Amino acid sequence: MNFSFISSAWRSFHVRFFLVSMLFGSFIVVLVPPFQSPDAPTHFYRIFQISEGGLVSERRGNLWGGEIPASLPEVTTVFMRALPFSPENKQNGQEILEWLNQPLDPDQRIFRSFPNSAYSSPVAYLPQVLAVALGRWVQASPLALMYLGRLGNLLMGSLLIMLAIKLTPVHKEVFYLLGLMPMTLFLRGTLSADAATTGLAFLLTALILKEVHGGEKSLGWPSLALIAFVAAMAVQCKTIYVFLPFLFFAIPASRGNDSRNYWKGAGLVLGGALSSWLAWSRIISKLYVPCNPRVAADMMEPIKFILADPVRFLGMIVENHIAHAGDYLVSFVGVLGWWDTKLPLAQVVAYAVALGVAAACCYGPGGPSVRTRLIAGTITLLSAALLAASQYIVWNAPGSLQIDMMQGRYFIPFAPIGFLAIAGRCRLSPSSQLRIRGVLELFAVASLVVAAAVIYRRYYVG
Repeated sequence: MNFSFISSAWRSFHVRFFLVSMLFGSFIVVLVPPFQSPDAPTHFYRIFQISEGGLVSERRGNLWGGEIPASLPEVTTVFMRALPFSPENKQNGQEILEWLNQPLDPDQRIFRSFPNSAYSSPVAYLPQVLAVALGRWVQASPLALMYLGRLGNLLMGSLLIMLAIKLTPVHKEVFYLLGLMPMTLFLRGTLSADAATTGLAFLLTALILKEVHGGEKSLGWPSLALIAFVAAMAVQCKTIYVFLPFLFFAIPASRGNDSRNYWKGAGLVLGGALSSWLAWSRIISKLYVPCNPRVAADMMEPIKFILADPVRFLGMIVENHIAHAGDYLVSFVGVLGWWDTKLPLAQVVAYAVALGVAAACCYGPGGPSVRTRLIAGTITLLSAALLAASQYIVWNAPGSLQIDMMQGRYFIPFAPIGFLAIAGRCRLSPSSQLRIRGVLELFAVASLVVAAAVIYRRYYVG
């Protein structure tokens, strides 16, 4: 065995991230009982539908979903029956083993509505779909398909963030901490579409930061094509992150050789992302069914309410964010399970401090330019506003004065951009930054140990 290769790989920061992610992510895959994550059953149905070639969901009257094997809702019902929002209930391991042997029986089918995942692009579920397709090929049981989907999600999500850490010349510690944050890793270890969304958003940010700090070298078309592709895929995952590609304008115009080439590059990146956004939005707008039966069946109704007095709505957003800032922080760092398994508050606060230290003290040589900070701040504010507007449209009746279902985890994809506002404020020597990196790595691992213990106690102790 070539131990020198292993030793060399371990010295690489991005490799250490990947190994820690896969180790603790595997604990999550195994420890978290089936379907004990937000909207897991509906994610499962959509993943299975795509694995059979159903790229666009089907609408029947006021229902939006598709035909799936009856065994899928049967197994989700069993594991959703008693655990969610009931901490006093625990998972029986023997029950999991029994259901691992239950056949899929793909010919017995029923129509199932799953509107809160039916709108999702196949891109958001690609790793889970590939894993489930493999499982169907070997005739795996429904529960085995779920575990395969989790593993595929964990692997692809970890690879994407590892690549982001490797490629970016700066801000590495922020990517590392955000990538190993209990909430982020928990989502990678489940069936959630947020794993691909976050991984692609981080990779897009890293690719652009690489060009921001590219020196005098010309901005090549291969690099632009890669940024454009990743931007289109990220926006395809969740259209609410459509402002992320605008970080492109942090790249100095001098990198394009002349202004014409620079704007051609901007057109390629932004045009691709916006086209991806508009194409998928147009497809699902024809099929839209409200997730909340209390809201208007036509999504234009809440949009008209917002546009009638946008200043008032912006005031609602600000009030909502201020009133729920504490809740957002808690669910940003980690509210696990079905939003019913919280980490210790001290851990949440400590993680927020660690992220601040990583951003302020470990950015790399120098710090972001004023231009980069302004662009990053604008993208962060616009993304937060669009996120709130989208939640209002989906979950609130027109005229409602509150914004429901906002969660801190929705801020994770653009968090690296947000932290650029304070990046590099603390100027330290490279050796000091490396010492801080070591402490932050140990802190991240310790935080994941605590998270694993919290999950185990929630589902198996008592």
